[in-house]
Amino acid sequence: MSSKSIQSRLAKGYFYLTDRKSKHSKKWFLKNNQSSEPYSNISNQIILQESFNDRPLWKIRPANNVSERTIMFVHGGAFAKNFQPLHWKFVSRLVTNLNAEIIAPDYPLLPTATFAVTHQYFLDLFRELASQINIEEMYIIADTSGATIALNAVQQFRNYGIPQPKELILLSPWLDLSLSNPNIDSLVDSDPIHDREVLQDLAIDYAHNLPVNDPSISPIYADTRRIAPITVFVGTHDILWADCRKLKTLSESKPVVFNYREFDGMFNNWMYYDIPEGRKAREQLFFHIMSEPSEFEKAMQENILAW
Repeated sequence: MSSKSIQSRLAKGYFYLTDRKSKHSKKWFLKNNQSSEPYSNISNQIILQESFNDRPLWKIRPANNVSERTIMFVHGGAFAKNFQPLHWKFVSRLVTNLNAEIIAPDYPLLPTATFAVTHQYFLDLFRELASQINIEEMYIIADTSGATIALNAVQQFRNYGIPQPKELILLSPWLDLSLSNPNIDSLVDSDPIHDREVLQDLAIDYAHNLPVNDPSISPIYADTRRIAPITVFVGTHDILWADCRKLKTLSESKPVVFNYREFDGMFNNWMYYDIPEGRKAREQLFFHIMSEPSEFEKAMQENILAW
C-alpha cells in the first residue's frame, strides 16, 4: 500500500508511547503464565481439546461441523510465549472466512523445551496426523517463531518420509535466529515491537547446543527445494523483513514456488490487528487459499519441475 492509514500510524505510535520493546523483555517472554485456552469470545464454533504428548491440541471447527479445508496454526512468541488473544481471534477468523477446521498445537516452550524437544514434538505430531488425514491437503499458517518451527519441520519431512503439506503461509517469519543480517541495522529504530538483543538471547536458549545459524534451526540456510510452496507476508517496519527479502532473492534462483506479500510501513504481525492494512492482508490471505494454484504451482507440487 502506498500510504499508511491513520489507524496503523496510531497503533505504531501506541507501541512507541507504551515502550513495547522494553515491556517485551526476556523475562516477559519467559513468564509464560497466560492460559493457552481459546478465549471465550470465540462463538458459533466447535472447540475441542485433545491431547498429544501430554499437551493440549486444540481443534476448532465451524458450528455445523462441516469444513472445506484443514489448517494447522503454529503460533509465535519467540519460542517462549504461549497463545495470545490476538492469535485466537485470528484463528476464529480463519474458521469463519475459510470454513476451515483449525488444528492448533500447544507445543513445548522455553525455558524447559529447547529446539531438540520442540522439533521432535512436531515431527511426531505430523507422523500422527499423517495416519489420520491427508497432510498433502493441509495448509500450515504460522507466525514469527512459529514460522521458524514449521519451516524447520517441513524441511526435514523428506528425511523422515512425512508428506509435504499443501502450502506454508508464513506471517512475519523469523528466518535467521542469529539476526546477523547487516540490513537489520537500519530497521532497528523503525521496528516498534522487537528488541533485537532480547530475541538473540532467546534464540541462543532455544538453540541450546547448536549454533543459531545452523541450517536445521535457521531455515534461511536450509534447502527450500522439493518442499511445499511458501507464501510470506511481512511488513517493512519489522527487523525480520531483512531476511524475508533475503529468502525472496534466494528463491528467485531456485525451482520453488515462493509468493511474497510485502506491506510498506507495517510492523510485526500487523495482519492480526483491526486496521485497514490488517484487513487487506487477511483478505489477500483468504483469497490466496481459496484460489486454485497456477499450472506452474501444480507442476512444482507434482515434482514435474525440480532439480
